[in-house]
Amino acid sequence: MTEQLRIERLTVSFSLDDSTVEAVNSAGLTIPRKACCGLIGETGCGKSVLGQAILGLLPRNATVRGHIYFEGQDLAHLPSRQFRSLRGREIALIAQNPAEALDPLMTNGKQILESITLNTRKHGSDAKETAKALLRSLRFADPEDCMNAYPHELSGGMKQRVLAAMGMSGTPKLLIADEPTKGLDPLARGQVVGTLRTFIRATGAASLIITHDLELARNICDYTAVMYAGEIVETGEAREVFFAPKHPYTQALIASEPKNGLHPIPGDSINLSNLPIGCPFFLRCAKAVECSRGETERPDLSGGTHQARCFLS
Repeated sequence: MTEQLRIERLTVSFSLDDSTVEAVNSAGLTIPRKACCGLIGETGCGKSVLGQAILGLLPRNATVRGHIYFEGQDLAHLPSRQFRSLRGREIALIAQNPAEALDPLMTNGKQILESITLNTRKHGSDAKETAKALLRSLRFADPEDCMNAYPHELSGGMKQRVLAAMGMSGTPKLLIADEPTKGLDPLARGQVVGTLRTFIRATGAASLIITHDLELARNICDYTAVMYAGEIVETGEAREVFFAPKHPYTQALIASEPKNGLHPIPGDSINLSNLPIGCPFFLRCAKAVECSRGETERPDLSGGTHQARCFLS
């Protein structure tokens, strides 16, 4: 299948006063056209930084090495002016916190109309009809009422759908959703899952769902990549990763779900400014006693279509 996005040996580091943080370390990822890929892992593992690198939204103290290929262009080395022409039109973002992403002083309608005008050049009644059609597709019973309201008058799930309408206003070929279910109650979470499915189906966009919500990734994604300490440690079709995980970290992550007994992963998350020379998961790994190489050597991803970064896989 033809790829929509290909990331090769991507490294993102941040220069601090007295140290350098390697937030993403030589990561590789491929998303086929029209496919949905979930990027999962603990908080602080580098998931959101990878998403920001794709979108060109990293802060000034970030250094990027490697390649991010989209539609034949290397986004990692694209001038900011060209990037702005892609962001919104061809690469859509659903931000992780709709309460912060939406302007509380503007009506929902005005914010949606701004996106439509920017991405399609439609104005006036044409833009308004497009906005209403988008909101209807996202299951708003009364689009006019939603457009006249302010963000604080909507539920969390409804705000996410407003953000989705803004993202769908262009002709996106790639959707990035960053923690779309974070902090939502079960009802709102269900609405967001439905919104993502509607978005993907309506636009035909490839999608990268960045999440710590394993159930979301399990239910909506075709492929899954697992991230730990800035590295992709396992990748493959979602059903293989979730039902036959190869990497000890993936196994531990699944075991930590409430439905699987809520078994915590031992130890602390790794310090990204002081990475070990060996396997980053070695000190927390339940199988470390079986793998002496992991203490001093770093494994590569291997295994064909279902890959893991582990000497024992």
